[in-house]
Amino acid sequence: MILFTVPSSPFGARIRIQAAAKGLALTLAEPPGGLGSDEWRAVNPFGKVPVLRTDAGDIIESAVIQEYLEDMYPAPDLRGADPFAVAGVRAFTRAVDLYLFPALFGLRGAAAGDASALAGAVAELETAVERLARLTAPGACLCGPSLSLADCALVPARFYTDLFAARLGFVSPFARDAGFEAWWAHVTGLPPVAGVVADLARIAAAPKAVRPA
Repeated sequence: MILFTVPSSPFGARIRIQAAAKGLALTLAEPPGGLGSDEWRAVNPFGKVPVLRTDAGDIIESAVIQEYLEDMYPAPDLRGADPFAVAGVRAFTRAVDLYLFPALFGLRGAAAGDASALAGAVAELETAVERLARLTAPGACLCGPSLSLADCALVPARFYTDLFAARLGFVSPFARDAGFEAWWAHVTGLPPVAGVVADLARIAAAPKAVRPA
């Protein structure tokens, strides 16, 4: 299988963590023609990444790709042991996409504006993180004792939150939450996560690093 993505994409990163946890070998490739190009829109009409190319065809949208991989390769399970656990993982992942990422990407525009705009964007981000904390379950990982799709989603989001905070001069809201700090210390020690985080850090440190796509 081929995963079309760009190195800085947090949405591609979550699939890479999942695949590594399952021992799946994905071939990584950048979009032919580049993001938004006519050539790439022939693959994904929305011009975005990631896209998973399978023998049956192409699959768009990271959440859908992850569900496909869980269906095709159920071991180890990253969705949950029962329907309620699965719902919890899906709810957390959905909350990351609907509330955390819009707040995180809102920092990009606010950074170019005045101080009050940045303060408002930071407050929105802090609210999203505080509400996510209420969705976590007891255990070393977000939804229990083992890695799940919720962790796969939050790892790159946390990475970019910390990166933007350092660049814009505020304290990451994740760093002020003891639960998220303990989770981060644990999860970044897991090989499937550590490799992807190291790649994101290397890309972020490179000259003219690409912003997350």
